[in-house]
Amino acid sequence: MTLNLQNFRLDGVRLPGNRPEYYEPEHFASVLKSTIEAMASRATGGIRHDAASTIIAQRSVEQVLTAVLRDEFGPRWSDEHVPIETGGIAPWARSYIQKRITRRGVADYVTSADMPWMDVDMQEVPRRIFSTGGKFGWDWFEMQEAAQAGAPLADEKAWAAREGAMDARDIILLEGDSGLPGGGGLITTGLINDPNIPATSAAGVWSAATPDDIIEDVR
Repeated sequence: MTLNLQNFRLDGVRLPGNRPEYYEPEHFASVLKSTIEAMASRATGGIRHDAASTIIAQRSVEQVLTAVLRDEFGPRWSDEHVPIETGGIAPWARSYIQKRITRRGVADYVTSADMPWMDVDMQEVPRRIFSTGGKFGWDWFEMQEAAQAGAPLADEKAWAAREGAMDARDIILLEGDSGLPGGGGLITTGLINDPNIPATSAAGVWSAATPDDIIEDVR
């Protein structure tokens, strides 16, 4: 096949119009390719878009599901075994004193007028108040991003804070807390590390028990 290049412009060179010029096919293909590449580079600022692998962006073939999964954690036992009761303690108090009455004495067989005394004792028990807490918040950029995505920013962060507070109570119940500020501990040992509680279950020692066995023992 022979191509007539009369009145054809190649890279700024116009061939004579009064007579046809002919190129060999190999030479023509090389010149034409170079010219097209130069024109494409000038038109796109030097960026080529003629590769098939860049025609479709990866984001265009990714599907974002509308359903949002939420991590679920195991049940908490502190609500059942460590109930929250303020007992009339003011929110500003750093410590309080609790009056506690107990009985003493045990009855015995009556063999004489000298019988054992039965009585009550009252003590004032001082207690310090320790607070557990965490914080959450957001900056201006996060607010803008949440507004764009339609995410309930305050609700989700408040949920995380509540869950974290409940986790702290469960940890104290199970492991105790020997490192409170100022030394000492509120509960130095918990259910799983108290030396007075045998670490055994229906399946044997806890080191060989399954998590379900241990949970059943705690119940």
